[in-house]
Amino acid sequence: DNAATENGQGIFVQSSKNSRIKGNILCNNSRYGLRMSTSTGCNITENEICANQIAGINLVDCTDNFLYHNIIRDNLIQNAADNGQNHWDAGAEVGGNYWSDHAVVGDPGSIPRPIPGRGQDRYPFQNPGGWN
Repeated sequence: DNAATENGQGIFVQSSKNSRIKGNILCNNSRYGLRMSTSTGCNITENEICANQIAGINLVDCTDNFLYHNIIRDNLIQNAADNGQNHWDAGAEVGGNYWSDHAVVGDPGSIPRPIPGRGQDRYPFQNPGGWN
């Protein structure tokens, strides 16, 4: 478990394969909470990503990464952006993420949250940590 605060970026991952990013607090950075470039097969779970100045999560040219059970809240310009082919949930039973800018009913809910650029979280959560 790590806390990255008041940096340009909480975590920057480049050209990584099969990494696991789990249990971090990525808040109050001047740019991004999590930024990933040309990475594939990574699992991003159980992170809190909040109050970053540009975006909570920014995926650039990434493919086949799984992002679920994260609390993504109150990032200033946008909570997330993705120009690749990634999975923002792990299916109907496991669900996706909590988004401060997307109200749903249920844990998980059934109203998809579109990800700017490309992709969607098909099963977002009503409550932060609603998967516990």
